[in-house]
Amino acid sequence: MWKIISLVAVDEETGGRVTIEDNRVKIATVADSVTVFRRVKLKETPPHLSVAIDDLLKIFAKEDAT
Repeated sequence: MWKIISLVAVDEETGGRVTIEDNRVKIATVADSVTVFRRVKLKETPPHLSVAIDDLLKIFAKEDAT
């Protein structure tokens, strides 16, 4: 039987990535040479993940505006 230890998706252009490991989701992006990330436990309620995604989209929107 397969067991998922970790999954990673990377955007090579922007440096953004999503990682699932040890029952946690980590969403990261690079802004002004600084990595900004948010970790969410998979046991938490879905609104936490929604907030993390909203924060990430706000960061991307600020990058597009400059």
